[in-house]
Amino acid sequence: MTTIYVSRSSFTTVLDGIPIVVRRGATVREGHPLLAQHPELFGVYKPDFEYTPPAPEPEPEKRVPPPSPPAKKAAPALPKRRPSEE
Repeated sequence: MTTIYVSRSSFTTVLDGIPIVVRRGATVREGHPLLAQHPELFGVYKPDFEYTPPAPEPEPEKRVPPPSPPAKKAAPALPKRRPSEE
């Protein structure tokens, strides 16, 4: 999770050739160019109300059906009659 920083006071600066106003309480994420230019004007943001999501419930165990009994061997086929025996 990236850290969020909050400006401690209002200030003006130039970012990418554009003058901007940063008001007290504005937030930036770690690595933002404003934070790199003016680290002394920002502090780590600490939320008033922290939230930790509950752990996900474990998935129920999948029921595996018991193995099928081995197939019975078929009885050997009877020999065919010869046409002369009919």
